[in-house]
Amino acid sequence: MKKIFFFGFLFFSVCSNIFAFSDVSYVDDRYNAISYLSSPYFNIFDASQDNFRIDSTLTRAEFLTVMIRFYNFGSWDLNIDQSKIDEILTDKCTDTKTTEWYSKYMAFAIYKGMIGGYPDKTCKPNNQINTAEAAKIIYSTFDFKRGIDITEFEGSNWYDEYLNSFNEYGIVGTDEILNPDDAITRGNFALMISQAIQAFGLDESSINAATKTTNWENLEDRTWLDYAEKYGVVNPYQL
Repeated sequence: MKKIFFFGFLFFSVCSNIFAFSDVSYVDDRYNAISYLSSPYFNIFDASQDNFRIDSTLTRAEFLTVMIRFYNFGSWDLNIDQSKIDEILTDKCTDTKTTEWYSKYMAFAIYKGMIGGYPDKTCKPNNQINTAEAAKIIYSTFDFKRGIDITEFEGSNWYDEYLNSFNEYGIVGTDEILNPDDAITRGNFALMISQAIQAFGLDESSINAATKTTNWENLEDRTWLDYAEKYGVVNPYQL
């Protein structure tokens, strides 16, 4: 199996002074990933909180919120008006009230094709997200319209290409291998995103190519990408 080594990121000492989650020990395998993704360079986890809740599982709404912040280059603001949110929720997510904090994220995820909703027009935002669902969304987000080919990993199940490719490239968090029905903890999720950054090689040229086929709301604010590229935390070897 190809191994993608998680390097611990070169700005460890910087990040260690940025946040102080009381429940995240510096000897934990997930510490560097949480530091990295909570720093101003990524800004996808809230560094102002006392606890990270490292071993808590994620709901579909929580998971999508973090992935959308990544997709949106660390911005927590979404370019989607309330009328569009109402329209999408009425048509695709009837179990999501517009008054819920996550309603705009669920609508945005539908709008951008990150999820499709269920046949009964629900999105089940409060259900725990399992590994199979998470891997598909992580892949779709990191693909950035580049068309990364993982068809060689296809199997008899819809999720095989995602889990098999993640297992092959070491995007497994602290596990040896991913299992489709397992729930994902917040700590493991952070580590998987960091490993995916290494594996999928989000470099400047791939981002520039992707901008020709998609519209992003926060395209000019790419501090995290520039910093990661400068200090070698982005793996140039693509899938």
